[in-house]
Amino acid sequence: MKNNTVVKFFIWFIASLFALVCVKQIVYIISPYDTDIRAYGLMIIGLIIIFGLLILKKLDDLKHK
Repeated sequence: MKNNTVVKFFIWFIASLFALVCVKQIVYIISPYDTDIRAYGLMIIGLIIIFGLLILKKLDDLKHK
């Protein structure tokens, strides 16, 4: 079962990195000089990663019960 969690983590991590690159490109196209928007985008992606990992952990715990 640990392998399943590791696979989910890596899939989530790769998807988050892809989303980060997409957001970075979109934000750069919209406003190349405004770094605050980039910082907010990075913060949002970070929160998505953290909450995604917490949800995966909860689901894994519920699966074992």
